[in-house]
Amino acid sequence: MTVSGTRGLWPRTGIAGYALAIGSPHTTRPLIETLGEELFVSDCGRVDLDSPTTVQVETHVAFLLGQDLGDSAGVLEAAAAIYPALRITEPAGSGRAPLRTRHIVLGSASRTLARVGFDDMLVTVKSNGVILAAGEPADMWRPPVEALAWFAAEQAQDRNVLRRGTVVLSGSLHTPVAARPGDHVRGDLMGVGSVCVSLG
Repeated sequence: MTVSGTRGLWPRTGIAGYALAIGSPHTTRPLIETLGEELFVSDCGRVDLDSPTTVQVETHVAFLLGQDLGDSAGVLEAAAAIYPALRITEPAGSGRAPLRTRHIVLGSASRTLARVGFDDMLVTVKSNGVILAAGEPADMWRPPVEALAWFAAEQAQDRNVLRRGTVVLSGSLHTPVAARPGDHVRGDLMGVGSVCVSLG
């Protein structure tokens, strides 16, 4: 896939990034999921599901790192661009198994951190034109920049460095919504942009 405004940072091979899976605003410690490059699809594209099953969709802020990030102190300098993103998930197994990522959709337009105000950002997600969820980043686990700083600090404790070109999803900005084949889902992040996907 091609993402605009990345200045040679994308595409990458192997591990493309990570998602912070928070599930609800009451989460105290998110699950961290590694994202392979094959999970990423282009903005407003179509993804085919294996069966007529219901999936869940989340809207995230996606950070693209323009330089290596080894601790929480360098977040503002390391984040080269941010994108609106949709995370499409399904249960990893039967019962109460955790959700796994089926696809990540990145919006085609990017912004720099200096041009985005997270304090008053409004997020909405629609399915077939109907609003299913709305909220503000402050309603969930942590604001996006704080979430990225937390993740960088966690990685630093294990002596891991987040490499240039890595994409980090901040955690859902609203309670996940259900979607099924035939739905057209769109997420709007005020001041950042929109991202959409059609489910087949």
